[in-house]
Amino acid sequence: MSTFNNGGGTLKSSTKPAAFLEIAHLINEAERAASTVDVTLDNVTINYDTGARTATIDATLPVGSTINSSGQIVISASNYLGGSVFNPGTGGEIKASSFPSAFLEMAQFLAASEQAVTPAPPNNITIAIDLEALTTTISATLPVVPTLDSAGKPVFTATDYLP
Repeated sequence: MSTFNNGGGTLKSSTKPAAFLEIAHLINEAERAASTVDVTLDNVTINYDTGARTATIDATLPVGSTINSSGQIVISASNYLGGSVFNPGTGGEIKASSFPSAFLEMAQFLAASEQAVTPAPPNNITIAIDLEALTTTISATLPVVPTLDSAGKPVFTATDYLP
């Protein structure tokens, strides 16, 4: 089980796949709220397939890069959503304070957790960084369990596919 410490902030999920799906949904809603008649933000999309029991998340985020004092390249997501606030909580795994940064951080946590699986790691998430275009592309396909809540509304819960 891939336990995730949410820190009691914005995220409520307790596994890494569920937290990634949750932040994808939250950033998608923040984009919708920040969009105007003239500017539509649609950097993150989520598609659910009830037959295949999957959620597919595709994102292209603006990023910046710097070189730290050790000569390492540091990539950070640009906060293109402006005023929307992400609360990382206290003592949790996420340290970012904006939705785009938290989304990129959570994607990296999920990718690192996949890579740690031996002998055959899953490959449900990919992250590609283009320093020339200053973008990062994230693609993920997560297993989900579709259910209905007590009011009959659909609920999609990410399955923890990591040991």
